[in-house]
Formats: sequence, C-alpha cells, structure tokens
Amino acid sequence: MLPNDCWPVSVNDHIVEPKTLWTARMAKRDADLAPRVIETDDGGEAWQFGDEILPVSFILASPHLRTDPKRRSTRFEHLLPGGEDPKARLVAMDQDQVAVHTMNSQVCGFAGERLRKLGDKRLWADAVRAYNDYLLKEFCTVAPERLVGLALLPLTDPDGMVKEIERVAPLGARGISLPHDPVPSGADSYFKESWVRVLDAADAAGLPVFIHIGSSGVPWALPDSPAWKPPGTMVALANLDVMIAASDLTFSPLLYDRPKRRVIFQEGNLSWMPYLEERVDFAVNKLRGDLAPKANRPPSQIMHEQTMASFLRDPVGIAMRHQIGLDRFLWQADYPHIDGLFPDSRKELVKQLQDVPDAEARQIAEGNARKLLRLGAWTPPKVAA
Repeated sequence: MLPNDCWPVSVNDHIVEPKTLWTARMAKRDADLAPRVIETDDGGEAWQFGDEILPVSFILASPHLRTDPKRRSTRFEHLLPGGEDPKARLVAMDQDQVAVHTMNSQVCGFAGERLRKLGDKRLWADAVRAYNDYLLKEFCTVAPERLVGLALLPLTDPDGMVKEIERVAPLGARGISLPHDPVPSGADSYFKESWVRVLDAADAAGLPVFIHIGSSGVPWALPDSPAWKPPGTMVALANLDVMIAASDLTFSPLLYDRPKRRVIFQEGNLSWMPYLEERVDFAVNKLRGDLAPKANRPPSQIMHEQTMASFLRDPVGIAMRHQIGLDRFLWQADYPHIDGLFPDSRKELVKQLQDVPDAEARQIAEGNARKLLRLGAWTPPKVAA
C-alpha cells in the first residue's frame, strides 16, 4: 500500500485562467480581439474566443457541487479558489495531501487548441506567449517545487513552435502540451515532416510531450441538436482519444526514429495499453503496415518503451501493472475538474493501491513522475491524525 510519508505527484491538473490573462498581456491594439470574459443574459460569466462563447462552468468544480450536484457554477466567484490563485492552490493541495500539481490550460483548450478561434496566426502566437508567461513567470513561481507548468504552442506554425519551446524552457516549463489530433486545429497530422523539428526542439530542451484527452475540441452537442447524446457516453470512451494518438505516434517517425523520446497520455488510464500493443503488431504482421520496413523494433515495443499514461481510477490497470510496465504509471488529481476527487485524492489513491507492495505503490504515486518532471525529493508537512 502507499507509505504514510508519500504524498503523490499529479501529472494532470488545470489552472483557471484569470479574467484578464490575455487582455492585460496582449498588445492594446488587440484588446477587442483577445480572449476575454463577458457577462451573459442570465447573470453569469462566459469566455469569448472569436465567435465562440464558453460558460465559466465548463467541467469545473465548485464548493457547492458536493451538496447540490445539479447546481452549476456561473461566475468566477463560484469556482474553487485554488483554480486561479496559486496560494489557495497550495492550501488545497495540503488538504488533499498531494505534493505536486502539473498545470494544463483550461478554457483555451487543453493544448491551447481553442485559440484557433482567434482567426489569426499572429494573435494565436501572442495569446500563447501571454498564457505561458502568466503560467511560468507568475503562477508556478509561487512554489516551483510543487507547481509545475506545461507550455502551450502555436500549433499551426512550426517555426513559431520551435521558437516558443526555446523561449519557455529557461522559464521553467517541464513539458509541452499537444493535441491528440492536431488536424482539427488546422495543423499537419503527426505523420508530416513539419513535426519532426518541433519535437526535436522539445527533446533538446528536455521537455517531454503531454497529450490530454479532449484536446482537439470537445464536440458537446446541445440537447436540441440532432447529434445530442448524453455526455456520459463521451466520458466513458474518453480514453479513445489517447488510444488513437498512441497508434498514430507509434506508426510515425516521431517515435520510431527517436527511441529516447517520451510521450505522456493524460487522463486516459493504462488498462488499454496491452490490448493496443497487440493490435499494432497485428496491423504490421498481418497487414504489412507501412511501419514494417522502416522501424527496427516491433510497434508494440515502440509503444511499450516510449509511452506513459496517467490514471485517476484504474483498478484494471493496477491489477495488470506488471504486464503494462510499472515505469509507465503516472497518477493525476485532475484538480479542479468535476471528476477530480478533491479533497480526498490521496485517500482514494491509498484505496486503489491497498494490495500493491509499498515500493511499487511509491513508484506509481510519485517515483515515475518525479523522474519524468525532473523534480527533487520533497518532505510533506506533518498532518494531524
């Protein structure tokens, strides 16, 4: 089970971007075009990205949800205070007994893909720089050993992505966020040559690649739409996003030509990995896929050696941990999303690891993540029994 002195390291959490993040940091000439918060007719608040309006309540938790699950947040003051306040975040982490949060973006998309709505490559790049500056220079610097930042990139501009990688690495970025499918954002697929130098730049900077589910746009349909179906159907199959990305990358030179590269799939669990590893080998051996003459390793080996994934709840994956590979396990708290477990994150992880030997439980909860994120040891505060 998880030792008492081990507070887990989460590799998937989110900030709540402050109202003025972009309007205060982008050029004044772009004030009317930058992402901004507007008042809604029902007295709530919403973000505007070009022609898209997104309520502030979008998949974010608020303090009253535990007592009234049907009540939704409509304004910033309704949200968990640790979403946008790093000092309040640390208080919440101590309450949750979690050592480290790894910050993904929230309202602009988990890989910044919603910034395409700005409709202009220059605006997208400026918005990315504004976000990264806020995250890395302001939010994470409050406690850099506990608040870890993943940088966004201007996804349709390979030259701009390389420049941003080189800029954010000295600012303390610990990884880069990419979409599970870049094509809907107007970027090339991962099979195109344009991604080679981008990821090579990330390798040179020591920044692993993080890919979050739902990072190519979440196609929620409204109840009056012919395409509507219960959101639970999408949540149940969310891991398909990272399975598709894992297959794509395994068959691309982005992995088989770069054996030391690591890709981390966020929020997709790990129990799918043995199944997909068998399938990619089948695709090559039975169908003679394009990978066969190019790679010097079976695709299952490429996937096994070069990909990791994070889980919130995955009892099947934990039971299969030796087949999956202990060194591929990462854990996440997913604060402050509604499917996170705050303030019981560590307690729930202890339950999941109750039959796992202490050394393996520690590796799953923090060891792999500290190595990946280049974090030193940290001693948690004493908590009254």
